[in-house]
Amino acid sequence: LSYVSISLTLVSCLLVWRLLGIYLSRELQILGTMVFALHPLTTSLAAAVMTEPLFLTLVLAYVLSLDRLWHESSPVSLVLQALTLAWIILIRPIGLILIPATYLASCIAKRQRRGVGVVLLAILVVLPCPIFMYHRIGTATEYFSQWQLGALFINTISSITSIGSPICCFRPI
Repeated sequence: LSYVSISLTLVSCLLVWRLLGIYLSRELQILGTMVFALHPLTTSLAAAVMTEPLFLTLVLAYVLSLDRLWHESSPVSLVLQALTLAWIILIRPIGLILIPATYLASCIAKRQRRGVGVVLLAILVVLPCPIFMYHRIGTATEYFSQWQLGALFINTISSITSIGSPICCFRPI
């Protein structure tokens, strides 16, 4: 399994090379890729059998393919981009930061509909997973715990302001 992590790290280095090639000169591209590849965190995680190499590879692939999404109007590329975003979010909760980043990038590229489409499809894929896992294993996963805290916060604010709970059917455990 460590070969998978090493392979994913090598793919990440290739994706960093391509990403830096868009914005930097050839010399800086080489230097940036070397700094990434030889960084102690990159080298230590390359041999570990963990989700960090997969997460990093998917994030880099996602960012690189965003530019293609803005120029192509293919529904297949939109769905693939949304599935990649959903997979990133399911691997690591910090992947949620890509939702506003995608929307911001779509606003800058003046392709808001495509950005919103990617985000909405990704959310539709991600939403059932924590609920399914809760019913499957009987305990709250990290995602479900965060949803419970959010629902508790919204219910508390709603009761304070006497507006009524917008989440009337969801009760924290």
